[in-house]
Amino acid sequence: TQDSRISALGTDPACTFAGIVYTLTTSVPALEQVCILMGENALTSLHHPAHGSQLFPGGILTRQAFAAYLMAQASVYHAEGEKLHAHTVSLPYRSARSPRALLLRLADAPPECAVLPAGLTDADILGLSIEGDTLLINLSARYADMIRQSAMDQRLMAYAIVNTMCDGLQIRRVRFFFGSQSVDTLGGSLIWSGEFLRTPGLIIR
Repeated sequence: TQDSRISALGTDPACTFAGIVYTLTTSVPALEQVCILMGENALTSLHHPAHGSQLFPGGILTRQAFAAYLMAQASVYHAEGEKLHAHTVSLPYRSARSPRALLLRLADAPPECAVLPAGLTDADILGLSIEGDTLLINLSARYADMIRQSAMDQRLMAYAIVNTMCDGLQIRRVRFFFGSQSVDTLGGSLIWSGEFLRTPGLIIR
């Protein structure tokens, strides 16, 4: 079958057809639907390990059917000695500009270059909002305690978040809150209250 031939090339059939649909509907003006023939029969179903099974009644494929397949790249900052290093990661297209997704991905760094204490969960992100050119980040009191108990460099911690957010969201500054409160210190020398600007001087080029 055509599916097995595509798989034999090391390419996932569902991703291949998603690419065809997006390419055609992007390149051809006013084209909104695509019908792909497999021999004499229209393609009416696909299966992807991550996205599950999809049915296409009448053999009609649209961009919307493959929206979850779109990926984008983002930069997250990891620790490298006393500096930060940008790592390029792939995220679902909509997540690449989501402060929540970026923060969780930043917290998921390998232990050898982690810049945040392990254990940040979605529940610890109490709120995120953009006001003008400023991102407001409200983390839980539980995570504030984890920062207090950690021996990690709080300056790198804060600026890894700030640089990641400024790069990914096109903002200029970040303000931190913990348990909905502005906090001066978390057991270290860094002052967490106030505004943080992107700091290129901490980045290894």
